[in-house]
Amino acid sequence: MSALPAILMRLRNRGLARSLRSWWHYRGLYLSHSTWPRLRNLVTLKVQKWLGRDVVTGLPYRYTIEPINVCNLHCPLCPTGTGALAQPRGKLSLDDFQRIVDSIAPYAYTLDLFNWGEPFLHPDIFAMICYARAKGIAVRLSTNLNRFDARMAAETVASGLDELIVSIDGADQEVYQKYRRGGKLETVLSNLKLLLATRRAAGQATPFVTVLTVVTKQNEAQVPAIQRLVEGLGVDNYTPVPVMIDPTKPQDVARWLPSSRYDYYGRQARRSPVVAFACSEPWEACTVTPDGTVLPCCWFHDVRFQFGNALQEPLAQIWNNEHYVSARRALAGRGQTATQHTLCADCLGKPVYKY
Repeated sequence: MSALPAILMRLRNRGLARSLRSWWHYRGLYLSHSTWPRLRNLVTLKVQKWLGRDVVTGLPYRYTIEPINVCNLHCPLCPTGTGALAQPRGKLSLDDFQRIVDSIAPYAYTLDLFNWGEPFLHPDIFAMICYARAKGIAVRLSTNLNRFDARMAAETVASGLDELIVSIDGADQEVYQKYRRGGKLETVLSNLKLLLATRRAAGQATPFVTVLTVVTKQNEAQVPAIQRLVEGLGVDNYTPVPVMIDPTKPQDVARWLPSSRYDYYGRQARRSPVVAFACSEPWEACTVTPDGTVLPCCWFHDVRFQFGNALQEPLAQIWNNEHYVSARRALAGRGQTATQHTLCADCLGKPVYKY
């Protein structure tokens, strides 16, 4: 199954104007960070993905490097929030981060400096942003924005951060805390106002501020109110996204899946536990945990299933090892020729937290 149904769902839920605004933003990111080597690498990878090549020329152009896997909240469907994260807790050192960035800079368009933790908890997060930006890489952060102050707002704007994604899952504290457990909506809104005011005072257009709502059964009725609330503050974009669960767990389906139009993944999950998309991660992207572990994508967090370690061997060497080759064969429909069994062969693009 292609990604078209999910794209149409996003278009419907965001609305045409917000979808175009988001598209224009990302178009600008890629254009402004393009170099001939990066563009050539991107096109080469796209062609090889289309051809289903298992050994590829080039390196990923999209990266997730997780600076820290610790969080100040306890979200009930997040492995960090529930204590189920299957990797050592810790943070990536600035030196190791710089070493990885140096190796990917000629190829990288975008860098997501977040995954299973709260990036603003890392003491060197602003130095990391500045270093990657100095290498011409577009940087995004996603935050719950419960820990923030005037100094951090000023450093966020001064760092050159391209996009800040802020999670707000309720229009009032009662609904907000049902998912963002331990968080305070009033604090988040105050911090968001502070950031936007700091950006205005500096005369900057960045970071582009997106508010994201994980739509669940508990908050789906408040989505219009959340949108009005954050757009009234002057954010650049608002995006409701469906909650992602393991559809093989009936208790999670019953408790969390919304019943409305935001329920695309839930409807698919009820039809079949296999919700497959045309996954391109093993051809285009790379995820690195705080201890250097390379995982097939940002969904998986168990380091037992690692594809290598970016602090112990060159990423270029990992990129075409037997794990990546086997993953590409599985996703291209040639799993029978794989030399290693990988999680990609089990997942095949299912958007769930199963592993």
